[in-house]
Parts: sequence; structure tokens; C-alpha cells
Amino acid sequence: METSSSSDRSTLLCLLVLSASYFSFNTCSLAVVGLLEPMAASMHQSTTQMARLVSLFALIFAIAAPLMQVVSSGRSRRLMLQFGLLAMAAGAFGSALAPDYSWLVVARCVLAIGAAIVGPTALAVSTLLVAPAHQGRALAIVFTGMTLSTVFGVPLASWLGAVWSWQSVFLLMAAVIVLCGILVSLLLQDRTPAPQVTARAFLSVFRRADTSWSIVSMLMQMASQFASYTLISILLVRHFHLPEHWLAAALMSFGVGGVIGNALSGVLAERFRPDQLLWTALIGMMVTFSLFILAPALPWAGIALTGIWAVFGLMFQTPQQRRLISLAPNLRGLLLAMNASAMYFGMSLGSAMGSFAFHHWGDGSMSVASLLLAIASAAGLWLSQRAASASHPSSASHLSSASHLSSASHLSSNQQSASNPACPLITCKEPV
Repeated sequence: METSSSSDRSTLLCLLVLSASYFSFNTCSLAVVGLLEPMAASMHQSTTQMARLVSLFALIFAIAAPLMQVVSSGRSRRLMLQFGLLAMAAGAFGSALAPDYSWLVVARCVLAIGAAIVGPTALAVSTLLVAPAHQGRALAIVFTGMTLSTVFGVPLASWLGAVWSWQSVFLLMAAVIVLCGILVSLLLQDRTPAPQVTARAFLSVFRRADTSWSIVSMLMQMASQFASYTLISILLVRHFHLPEHWLAAALMSFGVGGVIGNALSGVLAERFRPDQLLWTALIGMMVTFSLFILAPALPWAGIALTGIWAVFGLMFQTPQQRRLISLAPNLRGLLLAMNASAMYFGMSLGSAMGSFAFHHWGDGSMSVASLLLAIASAAGLWLSQRAASASHPSSASHLSSASHLSSASHLSSNQQSASNPACPLITCKEPV
């Protein structure tokens, strides 16, 4: 019992380190939003030009995430995390020390490539550290880093930039990333390379209707959120007549709702199938965006709906990742990378559609765009389920493989060594 308790603590510590890595790269990505003015003044650029750094990061990440899985295939996930964190640290240090805008762009590209390695790999590792029944909670713990970076990381970066300098924010994040790299090196045990990911495997994901439609569903779900989130202040102030001094409270309700939704997805993962949670999240989003359109234009309604939207919106990620892994467990790293790419492409698509709707049809149209995109996400999920059902024998085989792979990863090292020393295994060193 004592050994089991110690193993659980070490596994939790590893998951928290992976979550901190997620927090770091997403904070570095979005910190520019809170540092636009000082960065623009320092680099002698317009705020619009500085804002493009966020889009640049998203584009590089979306393209690099699946490609890095192919390039780094066959190497241990521990090594991939170390290399990715090293690139992130170099990008963060480079951002802080950049003498001009051109060097800052280069540093952001390096940072995005490192994040494209770390994000999907951290999620894949989390599923191999625990038994199948606990994969949902493990994914939720790691993904909490992204949620917290949005809620606390960006405001903290803005405050530190005002108190010290914007360069100090990136230096601090670089130090946090280096610490994560050290802890990964000390704690994570990874004896074998990750499965080979070839260009053929990359293309096979698109040939398979169940996985390709699932990724489309992720893209549309994220686009649905960002069609309204990008201009949320305009939606709340103009449409719901929210006083500007209440805007911080409304944004906080979104943050709190997001934390609750992410936590619920981890807890409920042990009781419900991924498909059930995905439909709950999507139906909740569709109902909420419908209420954004139909609800009375009152401040309290805007704040309440913003919090409810965040609960359902952030409930989607964990079951989506679990379902993808169950469809093709041997390609979990590639699928999680492509899912991450879909998220960032969805952010860009949703932002563009929301802005287009606002400029052509006014502030109320953003909710309509979000609703239509949520319906498109639901259609993608339905088509994915239909395709998986049509190939039921194959799907059953994949699910069985997922169960055996995850179960093997949860065995103790002594048991594994005794039965099959060559069996893939990821464990954590017990904390001293």
C-alpha cells in the first residue's frame, strides 16, 4: 500500500510538471495580448503589427505539431519533451533579448516549434502514466495548464509588464520552462522510443473517416468559441449593455467557468464514455449560444451566459482527446498533435468569422456565427461516430489495443521487467 501511494504521488507530480509545461507555452503565446502597448513602443511598431505575433504563433504551431511527430518518431517521448522545452526556453529568452522586431519574429517561431513538440507529447505521456480508467483525469490535469494560462497567466503577464518590463515576463517564463525541463529529466522514466510515425501514417488519419471527422469536429468547436470570444468585450458591452467597469467580472466568470468545465471533464471521464461527454458539451454550447441570441439584453444575462458557455466549451477537450486515442491508440501522439493543430486553426477561423460577422451584421451576429459553427462541430462528431460504427470490428480491435497498451503502462516496473523487459513503459521516479 505504501509503495502504491508513493507511486501515485510520483505520477501526480509528473502530471503537474506536464501541466506546468502546457501553462508555460500557452502563456508565452497569449502574453503578447496583455503586453501589446509596451512591446509596440519598445519595438517601434504599431499594436496591430505586434498583435500579428499571436497569429504567427498559432499558424506555426498548427503546421509544426503534426510534422514534428513525423520528424521525431522513433525517439523517446522523454527526449522529445526535453528538446521541445529547450526550444521553448530558447524562444522565450530570444523574445526577451530581441533587439528588433525581426529577431522577435524569429524567436516566436522557435518558441512555437518547441510548443508544437511539447503540447501533444505531454498529453500522450499523461495517458501512458495511468490506467485506462484514469486517462480522462490525467488529460484534464495536463490541460488545466492551458486553462489556467488563459485565466491567470495573461493577466499576470500584463501586470508584470506594467510593474517591471515586458522583457521580464519572457525571462520569467524562460526560467519556468527550464525548471520544467529539469524536472522532466529527473522524474520521467521512458525506456523505449515512441512508435514510428511515417508520412503514410499521417495520411492514413485523413483517409479514415472516423478520425478525420473527429478532427473536423475539434476545429469547428474551437472556431465556434472564438467567433464570439475574440470580440467578447464588444458583445457584452454593446449587445448586453454591460458597464465597462463590469467587464473584468464578466471575463472572470468565463475563466472560472472554464476551470469548472475542465475539472468536470476529468471527474466525469471515469463515469461516462467520451461520446456522451462530447454530446453534452456540444448541446450545452448550442443551447447557450441560442440563449445569447434570444436572452434579454441585460448585463446579468451576459455575465451568466458567459460563465455557462465556458463550462461547456472547456468540457469538450478531454473527452475529445480520449476518443481520438481510443480510435487509434498506436497513433496517439500524431492524433493529439493533429487535434492541437485543429484547435489553433479553429482559433484563427473563428476569429476571422466572428470579425466578418460583426463588421457586416453587427454585434448580435457573432453569437449566430458561434451557433452555426457549434452545429457544424456536432455534425462532424456524428459523422465520425457513424464511420466508427460502420467499421465496428476494426474499432473494437482499436479499443482493445488501447486498453492493453494503457494497462501495460500502468504496471509497476518490477512486474514489467519480470514479465517482458522490452515492453514499452513510462513511469516516474518516486519523490524523495
